[in-house]
Amino acid sequence: MEKGGIVITFSNISSSKSYNLSAFIQKFLLYIAMTVLIVLASVFFFLSYLDNKVDELTRQNEIQKQNIDQKKKEFEKLDDTLEDLKTIVGINTDDMELVIKEATLKNLTTVQKNQMLHIIPSGSPIKYSVVSSPFGYRKHPIYKAKKFHNGIDLVAPSNTPIYATADGVVKYVQNKNQGGYGRRIIMVHNFGFETAFGHLKRASVKVGDFIKKGALIGFSGNSGRSTGPHLHYEILHAKRLLNPYAFMKWDIENYESLFKNERKVKWDSLIGILDRQNKMVSLTTIQKNRQTGKQVNKQVNKY
Repeated sequence: MEKGGIVITFSNISSSKSYNLSAFIQKFLLYIAMTVLIVLASVFFFLSYLDNKVDELTRQNEIQKQNIDQKKKEFEKLDDTLEDLKTIVGINTDDMELVIKEATLKNLTTVQKNQMLHIIPSGSPIKYSVVSSPFGYRKHPIYKAKKFHNGIDLVAPSNTPIYATADGVVKYVQNKNQGGYGRRIIMVHNFGFETAFGHLKRASVKVGDFIKKGALIGFSGNSGRSTGPHLHYEILHAKRLLNPYAFMKWDIENYESLFKNERKVKWDSLIGILDRQNKMVSLTTIQKNRQTGKQVNKQVNKY
């Protein structure tokens, strides 16, 4: 028998057979067995790796789905916000009204013009007004990012008197120094107009007060998110923001300027309603005068 060999014997009742395996064959079989074990181990670890990878990819996929859903919601919200902004600011093409008809302006009497200057915001809320920040997009002085400015900022040292720019009713008063605009006043006027005043030092009016144009309503300050004393002034119509500058320059001498510069208001319809109201008042006055005249005549006839 070869040294180092292995003898394998198969036997039964009648006979037996022996086989001698050489050392080479032994090593060969050992290498095959080790190779098989290594392959099986590699396959096992590879499958485990793939399984873990699949689990990781599944988790990442779920996270991505959640992120995509969140982004969709954010985009939908942004789209709604942009549409609201378009409506508020009035930049939709179908919202832009034509310039007021020349005939409408020519038919306005001096009385009607002065009436409109009292019931629709006109002039500046402070004396000697200088614009420090205009209406529209600008670089925010605090956030240092491009943001839409809802009104205009007027240079106003602290405690500068603020006056109503039209006849109206006080809708809202914020006496506490909180929020972006701090102490604030909002007034409502005829035909859907509103005015808002922010960063005040204090208010001189209360909610529900009826205010005449030119009446004192408060004093400027530096409340809210502000970099210094000034007055933030807004004008809205039907909840849409308007550029206050055109209204500030509107007076009897520059009467037509507002209608040409601010085209988001249906001026023809507004003036038409105002004209009908004036006619109704005139008719009522005439009827009262006639009634009074009849009564006087009756008294005279008695004598």
